[in-house]
Amino acid sequence: MLSRILRSGATRRPLTRIPQIRLQSGLPGGFPARGSSATEYANYYRKKARSERAGSYIRKGVLGIITLSMIMIIWQPWNQYSKEVSFRLRKGLWAEEGKKRDYLKALDYYQQAIDQCNEEEMDQLDPRYSGIVLKLAEMYEKLGMVDRQREVYERLSDYLFGKLLADDVKEEWKDILIDRDLVISTRLLVLADKGRVREASERLLQRMEYCEERMKEKWPFLVNVGSRVSSGSDVQSSQASNSSGAPPFLNILDVLDMDGAYWSISAYRNRQEFVDKYCAGDAKKFLNQWATPAWPYFSENLIRARDLYAMMDMAVRSPDFSIELLKSNILWMELSGFHPIYMGTAVMNLASAYYLKSERHQLHISDLERIMKEEKDEDESLKLEMILANEVREQAQAIDSSKKIYEKLIEKLGGVESARKLIDNQQLQACLSMALYSLGVIEMHGGDYTESERYFAEAKEIAAENGMSQIVERIDGESEALMELPTKV
Repeated sequence: MLSRILRSGATRRPLTRIPQIRLQSGLPGGFPARGSSATEYANYYRKKARSERAGSYIRKGVLGIITLSMIMIIWQPWNQYSKEVSFRLRKGLWAEEGKKRDYLKALDYYQQAIDQCNEEEMDQLDPRYSGIVLKLAEMYEKLGMVDRQREVYERLSDYLFGKLLADDVKEEWKDILIDRDLVISTRLLVLADKGRVREASERLLQRMEYCEERMKEKWPFLVNVGSRVSSGSDVQSSQASNSSGAPPFLNILDVLDMDGAYWSISAYRNRQEFVDKYCAGDAKKFLNQWATPAWPYFSENLIRARDLYAMMDMAVRSPDFSIELLKSNILWMELSGFHPIYMGTAVMNLASAYYLKSERHQLHISDLERIMKEEKDEDESLKLEMILANEVREQAQAIDSSKKIYEKLIEKLGGVESARKLIDNQQLQACLSMALYSLGVIEMHGGDYTESERYFAEAKEIAAENGMSQIVERIDGESEALMELPTKV
């Protein structure tokens, strides 16, 4: 090999020529001419770098959109519908959320999705099926077709509840469908015309009772936890339960002292002390878990339903049942740590229910006093006196409970001065203003006009600062009534 190389003359002819690189004669567009200043060269390269960055961003953005689109089309692990149903649902969603907001076209696509589900013989009890039906109702709402919306809700609710009562639902779907039917029934009560409020209320009450039965079947200890809540004024019943060895009645004021948050050591200890005092057995074991325990799937919507039903029912009947529902709601929210309704609103509703209860008793007192003036029979008069004494006692307890709960709410909000600093929290400001206003009303009816004026002034100032004109008007009305009173204490 070496001899062959030598014979080729490689050693006699060393490489002495350097390859020449031929440069392009043209310059890129915009390149500064020879003799340009350094600033022009700097501007050129700065513009070139900016252009390259912009091009890079555009290419990456387009690539990302294409990749995401391919993933959405080819691989959709969250989408449990068939390809044909999914296609129609996507079309409906695009029509619904596009620039034109074409709800009529979206309604047509969702109806096509339902038709496709029927062709595929999907079980109509499948939560996926009823989910599309609810989209139909939503489109009717957005189109302003409330009657059609109610019709869809009623037909779906009747179908689901009938199957639940007949125990004709798979166990894995049962709690989901209970929750869905509860949501629909709650919505029907909100949408009910004046002449159908009672019917819608009865429908919702049936669903709430069914939820109670379901809990007795799977979580009986949760039903028992909320059954021993006192108003805070019923001291004798609490003492009686302690002496009998049974768990004491839950004082609602103690419940409000609890911190519903889960992720802090102090809140956990606070809740644990409460559970140790008021609960036993399975309830204690369930509630003393560090992590959030597995509450019933329908818990949050049951709380919403109870709150709505209580507020509707107390307006036409005795508020006693509504009070029990509202107390149970507050207890559940404090123990579970989830608040499907604002806690301040829930506490306000309970205090309002007690105030309404006191007004009802006051009406009975007035009626009894009128009847007693006309009664001539001594035995009947004695019976009426006993009834009157009971009404007076109940009225005093109710107004006392209302006042204590309003005061506890203000304390729970952090006090007037601290709460007023949280100006971004409009819900808190509204609750604070209404609580002060309500305390003013209670003091005015109790004869303490000085305290009443103070509460009204604070409430009005907070409401005015936060643009709550309706609350300001209500306070002005009560203030005018206060000024017209002949004497002040």
